[in-house]
Amino acid sequence: MGPGTFDIVGENVVYATTELREDRTYIDSAEGQEVGRGRWKVDGPQVCFDPEGDGEDQQERCWTNSPMSPDGSFVTTRDDGSESYTVRPRTAE
Repeated sequence: MGPGTFDIVGENVVYATTELREDRTYIDSAEGQEVGRGRWKVDGPQVCFDPEGDGEDQQERCWTNSPMSPDGSFVTTRDDGSESYTVRPRTAE
């Protein structure tokens, strides 16, 4: 996984978009509004996100990605197994 823009899909509905930037920062958005930002890193087989701030929901979380399918999508699962989503690279519009 590297820089790019990705749709996060749950229950076949795009509920968020994540932009991974080359400077290792990211921005999450939903319905056209920014909902989070921070830093990201690849740590072996995991991708970890460290949101700005120190609140309970702003701690680093790591995800393990499945092999990529032919369309570029993959499933990502939180390291504790509590959440899983389909991630699709956003195509140019």
